[in-house]
Amino acid sequence: MNLYSSELHSLEMDDTPGNERIRVQHKTGSFKEYQASGNVVHKIIGDGYHIVLQDQNVSIQGKCSITIMSDLEMHVAGNMHLIVDGDYTQT
Repeated sequence: MNLYSSELHSLEMDDTPGNERIRVQHKTGSFKEYQASGNVVHKIIGDGYHIVLQDQNVSIQGKCSITIMSDLEMHVAGNMHLIVDGDYTQT
């Protein structure tokens, strides 16, 4: 199977001990996969949208790293507050 495109949509479920996984894949290559370790991989081949009509909260217990390979635009229609408990470095 081509890593970027297959001819069909697929739904895979594997209950093999130690290799359990669930994967839903679109024929374009976009997919969401739940792995045995509890990791979740979500790959989007085209544009991605996440729409929340009310509040959203994000809590990350470990490290978070964001890499943007092109431009970034951030629009805050209300107030913005940045709270940093440790060091802050900007380049």
